Amino acid sequence: MHVCLAQDISGFKKQKPFAWNANINLFSSSIVSDKNQYNPFAYGAALNGAISLYGIQIPLNFTYRERQASYAAPFSRFNITPSYKWIKLYLGHNQVEYNRYTLSGVPIFGIGFEINPGILRLGVLTGKANDTKFIVDTLSSNSGIVNPHQRQLTTYKVGIGSKTNYLDFILLTGKDTDKVVIEDDTLGLPLQSNTNFGISAAFAILRNRISVSVNGAASGYTNNINGEAIDKSDLDNNKLLSFANDNFTINKSTSVRFAGDGALTFHFGNFTVGGRYQRIDPFFKSFGINYLRGDHENISFQTSVTLFSGVLAVSGSYGIDRNNLYNLRLSTTKQNIYDINLQVNPLSWFGIDAQISNFNYNQNNTALNVNDTLRFVQINANQSISPYLRFGNKRLSHTINLNFTNQTLDDITNQEEVVTNSKNQSVSLGYQFRNKVRKWNLGVNLFHFGYSSAENSTSRAGINMNAGKSFLKEKLSIRLRSSVSRISANSDTKGLQVNIGPTVSYKIGRGSLLVQFNFITRPASFSLNRYNETRIYSNFSMPLK
Repeated sequence: MHVCLAQDISGFKKQKPFAWNANINLFSSSIVSDKNQYNPFAYGAALNGAISLYGIQIPLNFTYRERQASYAAPFSRFNITPSYKWIKLYLGHNQVEYNRYTLSGVPIFGIGFEINPGILRLGVLTGKANDTKFIVDTLSSNSGIVNPHQRQLTTYKVGIGSKTNYLDFILLTGKDTDKVVIEDDTLGLPLQSNTNFGISAAFAILRNRISVSVNGAASGYTNNINGEAIDKSDLDNNKLLSFANDNFTINKSTSVRFAGDGALTFHFGNFTVGGRYQRIDPFFKSFGINYLRGDHENISFQTSVTLFSGVLAVSGSYGIDRNNLYNLRLSTTKQNIYDINLQVNPLSWFGIDAQISNFNYNQNNTALNVNDTLRFVQINANQSISPYLRFGNKRLSHTINLNFTNQTLDDITNQEEVVTNSKNQSVSLGYQFRNKVRKWNLGVNLFHFGYSSAENSTSRAGINMNAGKSFLKEKLSIRLRSSVSRISANSDTKGLQVNIGPTVSYKIGRGSLLVQFNFITRPASFSLNRYNETRIYSNFSMPLK
C-alpha cells in the first residue's frame, strides 16, 4: 500500500505547474524443484512515483506480478491518493483505520475521500474487499473459515476535533454478492451481511497531563442473507426490531454483538500511570477487521517510567481477564494478565531488551516464520531477552547479539483445532564483523528453533554464515550466505538442511541490478517429502527522474 499524508500548500501561484518523479522495478524468478508445484519462470514489474500539479501531490503505485505458484492467478494493484490542504482522495487499493472494531486493516479496492476543514472530520470509503477472512473465537473450534464471495463495503466517518483530540462516529455496511472469487479450498459459506456502528474518541486535558481514549462498536452480523425471515408477531411487538428490519438486512440468522475498550492515563514527566478496560463479546465479527479473539473481558493497571537520562526504561501492565461472558461454557476461566517491557542501556557498547507477557491487548494477527513456514498467528504470551555488545573504532566494528524468545501462539493458518494452540521457541547467538575502510564484512549465527502443538513438534538447529565485500568504488557488491541445520520432527532426527547462495549487485548508471542464487536441500519430515530446490532471482531498479 502507498501512503500519502495531506499537504497544506500555501502560495499556490508560486508552485511549479507540473512536476513528477518515478522509480521502475523489473524482476524475475526461476525455480527448479523436486516438488513440481512451481512454474519454472515468473516475472513482474512495478512503477512507483508521484505527479505534482501546482503543489498538489498525486502518488501513483502500479504493480504486476506473474506469481510462481500454480494455484495462483496474475496479480495487479494500484492506488492513487491525491491530497490538497485538508482534502484527500482514495482511488484503487487502500487500507484505512477508522476504529479497531469496525474498520481496521482490511484492504478495499474502490474510491473514497477524507475532508478535515477546521474541526470537522468526514470520510467515506466504498469498494470491494476480496481478501481471505479469518474468523476466530475462543468458543469456536474452526479457526480458518474462508469467505469465497465478493464482498462490497461502504464505511462513513463523521467527527469533530484534531489528530490528537477527536470524537468520531463510524458506520460500516457490507454485503456479499453472488460472485465467487475463490473456487477451491472453501467451506461454501452462505452470503453474509454486516452493519457496524463504531465510536472512537481521544482527549488530552490539563496541558496533556491527562489523556482519555475510547473505542467501541455494535455489530449486527447476518450469517445467511437468505435465512428465515423474522416472525411478523416479533416485529409487531418490538419497535426497535421492526426499525432494524425495515432499514437493514436482518433475519433469524442475525446476531448483534458488542466490543470496546477505554483507557485513562496520567502523565508526570517521565512517569505515566493509568488503567484500561476491554470487553469483546463472543462471536463478535465485522467485515472491516481481519481477526479478533472474542469472549473475554479484562481490566488492567498500566504504568511506565524512564530514569537516568534514558539509561533505564520500564513499562508494564497488570490486570485480570475472564471469559464465558454469556455463560455458554461449562466453566469460566479467570487469569491474571501482565505485560512488562524493559530496556537497559548503561553504556554505549552494552544494552539489554527484555519482555515478559501472557496477554495480547492489540490482538493483531501476525505473519510469523515458523521453521521456514509462513503462518498467521496471534501471539498470546511472550518471554524474550536480548543482550548485545557493540565495540570498535572508525575502521573496525564488532557486534555480538544473544536472543532468547519463548512464545505461546494461536495459530489461525489452518482449520484443524489441534494446531490452534502452539508454542514457538528460538535461541540465537550471533557475531558480526565489519571493516569500514576495506568495505568487507562477515558474520556467524548459531540458532535453535522449535515449534510444537498438541499433535506434533518440529525443531531446527544449526549455523548461519555470511560474508560480503564491495569493489570498484562500491559499484559492485558480492554477498555469500549459507546455512546448515539439523531437522527433527517429533524427537526423530530427519537429517540436514542446507541453504547456500551468492548475491551479486551492480550499479548501472542510476540503476542497480541484483542477481541472487539459492540452492536448498531439505530432508523429509512428518508433513513434507524430501526435496531439492534451485532458485534464481533478479531485480533491476532505476529512478526515471
